[in-house]
Amino acid sequence: MKRIYLLILATLFSYAGYAITAASYTFSAFTTTYSSISSSGTAVTGIYGDDYTTTSISIGFTFNYCGTNYTQLSACSNGFLSLANATGAPFTVGAGNMTSGGTGFLMPYWCDLYGGNPGGCTTSGTAYYLTTGTAPNRIFTFEWKDWHAYGWPGACVCCTANFQVKLYETSGVIDFVYGSSNLSGMGYEGEAIGIANSTSDYQTLADNSSSPTISTTTF
Repeated sequence: MKRIYLLILATLFSYAGYAITAASYTFSAFTTTYSSISSSGTAVTGIYGDDYTTTSISIGFTFNYCGTNYTQLSACSNGFLSLANATGAPFTVGAGNMTSGGTGFLMPYWCDLYGGNPGGCTTSGTAYYLTTGTAPNRIFTFEWKDWHAYGWPGACVCCTANFQVKLYETSGVIDFVYGSSNLSGMGYEGEAIGIANSTSDYQTLADNSSSPTISTTTF
């Protein structure tokens, strides 16, 4: 029997840990192979919808972010994780400015996205988490698989994206890993990529290219 393997080259964004502020994390970008955890991870069905959040997901170890230890987090259908276990968006953005919250906020692709199937699409979005390895070098992975855009004007609602967040136990490194995507027409609402820990402490990326512009002053 012939086996065919599809390797997806992905852009991987990595933030080195053990920084006190989100703005002081060291950033780098490189390419890697995207590996889905859908066959081995735990499904997170509570975010299969619009603006849905699942709280109290166990990381599987103690993860240090901006000097604070966390053992659980929440995940949102809108493409972000909250180490503070927030029940909704840790902050909102208006006219490019954060207006509230933001503690422990990790955003690989924060936009108005949609889990499940928005109707009439051949692919349904799913989400998974998985902790691998042994102490003190465990890795927590959260994956949004075949995720859709919400039905804003111009958005391709049946197009999909695949992306992950990886948290590393000892080093405190945070990886954003991007697999295949054909999302389009998202400019109506805009997206945000980066990390934050308050309304004034954040680090954002202009895009998910191999050398994005980094900002700690403009959200």
